[in-house]
Amino acid sequence: MLEVIKAVVDTKCEFSHKKFRSWAWSDPSMLKILDELRSDPEKFGEVIWSTRRKKVYRLQLPDGRMVAYKTGRTRSKFRYLFFHTPGLREMVNFRIFRNAFNIPLVQLLAGGEIKNGLTKRTTWIITRFAEDYVDGSALTTADSQTRKDFLAFNMPLIAKLHKAGCYHRAFRPYNILMKRQADGSLDCLWLDLASCYFYFLPTIFLRHLFLNDLIKFFQCFAPTPEELQLAADLYVQGNPRIGLTAEILIKKIRQKI
Repeated sequence: MLEVIKAVVDTKCEFSHKKFRSWAWSDPSMLKILDELRSDPEKFGEVIWSTRRKKVYRLQLPDGRMVAYKTGRTRSKFRYLFFHTPGLREMVNFRIFRNAFNIPLVQLLAGGEIKNGLTKRTTWIITRFAEDYVDGSALTTADSQTRKDFLAFNMPLIAKLHKAGCYHRAFRPYNILMKRQADGSLDCLWLDLASCYFYFLPTIFLRHLFLNDLIKFFQCFAPTPEELQLAADLYVQGNPRIGLTAEILIKKIRQKI
């Protein structure tokens, strides 16, 4: 736990000054193309997801790499004067998840924010596009073995995060990519970490948050009793601090889904 606290504190201190001004970070391999890509992303690809304030592009770089480019804006003028913006928080969480927890993530290539004074205007992040992966929403029609492999891969990871006081808030199947490997194993990559928060409090104060993570996850697909038992067993083994048996955990989850 002390190692996790140190990693969180060190990373937040490293990035904390950036919440007061525009900032950008880039992998060296992106430096030559970054300005052109950001100024005209549709020159390199197309929009694959869009809302009123957010867009996600699938782009092909001149070197052949496929990347995902996510950009968004907000109307908030003063909300982020004293707190990390979602864009900055996602950058911080990428570093923490990789270094402190060894969570398998999509490759982060660049990110930044443009601010007008102290208010946030736009945020953007670029990650390597995970070719041949599908997001976890495919679990609704997946075969039984794929669903079990998905739970076996990811439940110990969310239990590890909860044990360290991390409330994920977006632990849903569609925020996890999956792909069957040549040897038959299932590989998963996590993305979209902007919603995660760390709370260094006793578990009794966080239990309802952790349950909320699990409930949101299982609401996205209808688990069989066998799948729910597998998930609960793995979770309790990974996070005994929850203070619940697998049976009680299953009961609480079923009450909500």
